[in-house]
Parts: sequence; C-alpha cells; structure tokens
Amino acid sequence: MELHATPVDYLKQALLEKRYEIIEVGNQYFGIAPNDPVMEPYWALAEELDVPVCVHVGMGPPDPPTFLPTYRAGLSNPLLYEDVILKHPRLRIWLTHAGWPYVEDLLNMM
Repeated sequence: MELHATPVDYLKQALLEKRYEIIEVGNQYFGIAPNDPVMEPYWALAEELDVPVCVHVGMGPPDPPTFLPTYRAGLSNPLLYEDVILKHPRLRIWLTHAGWPYVEDLLNMM
C-alpha cells in the first residue's frame, strides 16, 4: 500500500487559512515509525504553527493482512514518540485511545 499523505505545503496553507484545526496522522497504518524522516516535516509544521496533532494508537483494523497489510501494531507504542517529543518540545500531540494497549508505556513516558 502506498502512503497518501497530504503535501506539507498544502497542509500549511490550509492551516494558515483555518481550513483545518488539527493534523491527524495514522503513520502506523502504513508501516511508518513516528521518528521516520518522512514524518519530520509534519511534526515541525505542527510545532511551528502550534497546531495539535492527533495520532490514532492501539489496535488496528480487523484482519490487517487483508485490509491493511502495511499496518504494524508495534508502531502505535507511545514510547516511539519520545524522540519526536524531545526533538519538538512545543509539539502538542494527542495520542488517542489512552495509548491502549500500551498504557504502561505511555505512563512511563509521561
């Protein structure tokens, strides 16, 4: 499956025009770690514009090999966001679903 990401320049313009109020990402559905270089422009943009980022973590779709073969459950682990948060200290990131099933890891990171 190919990643279909909104181009950063388009997203920046849309955020500046107030067409969006948050950035929502699901990188783990495409097998992409939060600290992968492809995600860096999005984290930097969100920090620059002080726009919150919503990240869906936890369980993926049923039967991932059939519906979303690139999904990797381990990429939902909140500890993987530690490098991102350290690099972007003003980033407002919202990990949905309480980080489940990685609640202990989320609490340890906090």
